[in-house]
Amino acid sequence: MLKSSVEQRMISWARLSAHIRSPLYGNGYALLLSGLASAGLGMVYWLLAARFYPAEFVGLNSAAISAMLLLSGLAQLSLNSALVRFLPRAGRAAGALVGYAYLSSGLAGALIGLIFIAQLERWAPALQAFFVPPGMLFIFVLSILVWSVFALQDSVLTGLSQTIWVPLENLLVAFAKIVLLLIFARSFQQYGLFAAWMLPVVAAILPVNLFLVRRVLPNHSQLSEAEGEQLGLRQIVPYLANNYLGTIFFLAYSTLLPLLVTSMAGARANAYFYMPWMIATALQLVALNLTTSLMVEATRDRKRLGVYCYQVFLHSIRLLVPLVILILVAAPLVLRIYGLDYAQEGAGLLRLLALSTLPNIIVALYLALIRVQNQVRGVTLVQGALSILLLGMSYLLLPIYGISGVGLAALASQSCVAVALLFTELPAYLQRGRTIYLQERAALRRHR
Repeated sequence: MLKSSVEQRMISWARLSAHIRSPLYGNGYALLLSGLASAGLGMVYWLLAARFYPAEFVGLNSAAISAMLLLSGLAQLSLNSALVRFLPRAGRAAGALVGYAYLSSGLAGALIGLIFIAQLERWAPALQAFFVPPGMLFIFVLSILVWSVFALQDSVLTGLSQTIWVPLENLLVAFAKIVLLLIFARSFQQYGLFAAWMLPVVAAILPVNLFLVRRVLPNHSQLSEAEGEQLGLRQIVPYLANNYLGTIFFLAYSTLLPLLVTSMAGARANAYFYMPWMIATALQLVALNLTTSLMVEATRDRKRLGVYCYQVFLHSIRLLVPLVILILVAAPLVLRIYGLDYAQEGAGLLRLLALSTLPNIIVALYLALIRVQNQVRGVTLVQGALSILLLGMSYLLLPIYGISGVGLAALASQSCVAVALLFTELPAYLQRGRTIYLQERAALRRHR
């Protein structure tokens, strides 16, 4: 009896180990761990900021950081998705692709930053106090370039199947931010939050890229010409152009929604909105990171695209459904860590946003599928539809239902787009993938 129990335990551990070692799941888990850890430590960062810094400095620095992140998102030119899509089979062209990505994003960041500074009085007059020392203008533009490279290097690691380093890098950076935040709270409060946010990022860029240049890229470049994918501007530029429009739509609804809530319902309502929004964004990382891993693996082996789609769909459901049920039951308890008023005002919103992550599985899966196939015009259509529906319905429902109206808008918009995508080629890929997956599992059982 004891022997049988030990054997069963060993078999379970062996299956778990094989599951994690699978590149599709292992890379997805690494990205998920990185995203969730960064989100969790980010919440800790702002909780500590609210405690140790005056509200005026918190507001000014957080606005500057938000502006920098938005401008960096534009400056990245959707190259993060292109690196994940093209690097796995780039062969000897991998180094040049990474170099061009960094250079293009850097130039775009400098241009976008300078335009923003020139139009500061019109676009963000409240930020003028942040730039009182003229040197902060240069530091702000430089921070856009630095953050762009920092974001792109994670995509480089992912595309080169070195995803295991991504959570380690981001955890170290997140911890360093918190340490510096506490240090600067004593003597550098005016710019301490911005400095604590950026300095660890600056420190992370050099060692990570030395590792890429000296070890990872040379090894990856040994991929034979027969296995490598012939890359040219005709492939990459249309991909970037169409995907970039989709990225702009994504940035529109992800960054404008808090501003919409603030302008229509006030800063207090936005505080109750923002915490559930952050939690729901963390839940969306499940499907997002698993589909990112799908892109890498399907680029290497296009024949298994359907199988990978089905596996990611199945696994996203298994991971998300229990989490969504937990939030439906315990939403007030989850939000109570921020205060009783957060739990009272935001519980309904959190439940609706959690439910919206389920149809988002279909959306994320379809976006990964068409990116692998280079059919990226669909990215613009899908993200554009989501942006218009979510912002439009939020504008209509917010005055009627309060911040819960935004949750209704999120659930309705994600559901509408997901239903529309059921009339694309995605269900056929899922069905073929399911058939092959079940056949492979049956064959594996017979061999055991």
